Amino acid sequence: KEIVDVLTEMDQKETFDRLFLVGSQETMVQIESALTAPLAAKLAGKQNVDFSAGDDQIFDTAFDLFFTAERDAEAKLWDKIKDEVCRGGLAVTGPEEVLKAAAVGRVEKIAVTRDAKLAGIRCRDCENLSAGAAEKCRICGSADVFPVDLVNELAELAALTSAETDFVDPIAGLSEAGEVAALLRY
Repeated sequence: KEIVDVLTEMDQKETFDRLFLVGSQETMVQIESALTAPLAAKLAGKQNVDFSAGDDQIFDTAFDLFFTAERDAEAKLWDKIKDEVCRGGLAVTGPEEVLKAAAVGRVEKIAVTRDAKLAGIRCRDCENLSAGAAEKCRICGSADVFPVDLVNELAELAALTSAETDFVDPIAGLSEAGEVAALLRY
């Protein structure tokens, strides 16, 4: 009960999406049965571990659970985006399309390959942001443009509209789609 009380307090103070239980089978059963509904919904994995094996074993097990859940969530996000794109639904792929949607607040969640290097330019005269590298602004025609990291710019645009940016490990389909894709709100 004390552990669940601490977890409940943590859940109220900080947001977290996943909860993992690592420990003895008996303890995990007791904790799981005492979890509140909101905490139980966040339970993403559990693993029996022998505490006599030392702290490294406990941490390694917890990290393995976390990274497995993270990769699964990334794959599900990509599958959802891919399905929406294939049926002409609420998703876009590629730097230009994601930028267009983000600029008007349509993005709900962006998936971008963690190590993606996407070029962009910003115009000093009209402040327009464009995907790709160009010598002139596509809006006002000014040659007074400078390069920007489009991944960073997309993440900032997403944050301004309360959208999420998920930096994912390389996924073949996402790489083929331009390293970035997004689920849309409307």
